[in-house]
Amino acid sequence: MMNYDEFTRVLQQEFQSVLPLSQSQIKRIVVLCRAIILSARLHLSFLARSIPMPIQQDSRIRWVRRLLSARFMTQGLVYQPVLKTSLAKLRLNEWHLIIDRTNWIDHEVDIVTISLHYHKRAIPLVWQQVKHGGVALAEYVKLVKRCVALIPSDARVIFHGDTEFGGAKMIRALRQLRWHFILAQRHHVHFWHIGQAQSQALNTLAVTRRHGQSLSNVDLFASERIGAIQIVAFWKKEYDKDGKLRREVCYVATSLPLTRNIRRLGARRWGIEPFHRDYKSSGWQLEQSRFKKDTQRDGLLICLALCYLLCVCLGRWLCKTGQRALIDNHPKRHLSLFRLGWDFIVHYINCRLLIPFRLRLYS
Repeated sequence: MMNYDEFTRVLQQEFQSVLPLSQSQIKRIVVLCRAIILSARLHLSFLARSIPMPIQQDSRIRWVRRLLSARFMTQGLVYQPVLKTSLAKLRLNEWHLIIDRTNWIDHEVDIVTISLHYHKRAIPLVWQQVKHGGVALAEYVKLVKRCVALIPSDARVIFHGDTEFGGAKMIRALRQLRWHFILAQRHHVHFWHIGQAQSQALNTLAVTRRHGQSLSNVDLFASERIGAIQIVAFWKKEYDKDGKLRREVCYVATSLPLTRNIRRLGARRWGIEPFHRDYKSSGWQLEQSRFKKDTQRDGLLICLALCYLLCVCLGRWLCKTGQRALIDNHPKRHLSLFRLGWDFIVHYINCRLLIPFRLRLYS
């Protein structure tokens, strides 16, 4: 028998009204989410110790592995129903979607995620495991099409990505969806001015630290010649692996008109970087999870995304209702929405208090 607290009971009730699963399946998911939140580390042994079952540690480990490999542990059955509920009342003028890849297991597995920019963080929509170093652009296009059903049909979408995702196939797919885009380009990519017979590389543009360059309505790529593209080139700050500051020229292709805010809009792409840190070094230490099977890793990412969404929803609710000081009493905000919600849940579980759950993302 499992030992339940108020957190488990309330989360069970919330999920039963949303997930198309049996009561026993939902109960297992809830117990694992509780373990993820309390363990603060995704190493299998730490997760197993947080499972409230009066059995040996080895049995808990086998229980976790079986759950993560279960057939019902899919994004469509477990995560997306909860995500749709939280997004149902979200009102945004623009939906900024970000695609990025981050390493999970050194030289073995990476994760590609498409997320919604939300208050300097990112809410995961869809994701996929890929081999280390990335895969063909066509695979990323398939991932983009998977998240279409999660976006309102009348929403104005701006899609962000770095050079890995800025190819011709991606631009064509985004145009078919009628989404705008801000995609970084490599310095050797070629462009044409209208009526120009010969192309030139982006790195031939005269860019200084004080003065950037912008081009309107040009053709892009040496062989594809995709037209009606705007180019923005500017110097940006970068930090190398040793933490040293360096500068380099950034080239961006966009479907948006050239205005003063284009760089400010493009900066929203960096919201996915703190999201990755929340999963890894500043949060759950994802790199420490050493599951060998793809199905187990998929199940872990699903439960992790559920926990992350719960924490952000609750953190935003605390700010919306003027209760942020319960967790973060600094004059200026010191903790992110994710950290506010996570600390709040851990405190209430340890004190055996009833947690006011909110499966809603406020604007």
